[in-house]
Amino acid sequence: MPRPPQVAKLDEQCVWSPDMDKIALDALSRLPSSQREMAFAIYKRQGPEGLAEFCNSVAIPGDGDSFAFATDPKAGKLAAMAHTHPDNRDHPDGHLFSQNDVAVSKQLGLPSYIADVASGDVKRFDPATSKTDRSGGLRGGATARGDIVGNTKSRREVLAAAYDLHTPPTKP
Repeated sequence: MPRPPQVAKLDEQCVWSPDMDKIALDALSRLPSSQREMAFAIYKRQGPEGLAEFCNSVAIPGDGDSFAFATDPKAGKLAAMAHTHPDNRDHPDGHLFSQNDVAVSKQLGLPSYIADVASGDVKRFDPATSKTDRSGGLRGGATARGDIVGNTKSRREVLAAAYDLHTPPTKP
């Protein structure tokens, strides 16, 4: 009998932000390099001023090139999902949203983010506005290029510099 999916609990280090792209980029930039997909939920809540705010869950390790998670209703409403596409020869289309990525995003009516580990590019697929391409992908189904929202490699440098600025120096 298959195990139930792991619950995507809110990451206690996440700071709620009105910028969902920034939440996705920052969280994907903090993930370790892996030969299997890593995924997380992006939750939404109403902020103190009535505006939407977003925050990510902890990362859930996938099973090779797929992942599953259950949402945590206490964390907020699911606003998007995000995951990595590993850097290996079995995934030459890692820069694309796969057939399954597109289908799930459309089924849920929610945006999806991917990080192509090879290039570092983080892309967003919005089922309401993004175009799909039936010629792409290894399996020949509808894939999508998505819109680039940032790059994990350059974002890691920014996050590391910010961390260094806020970390007190250690005594020699």
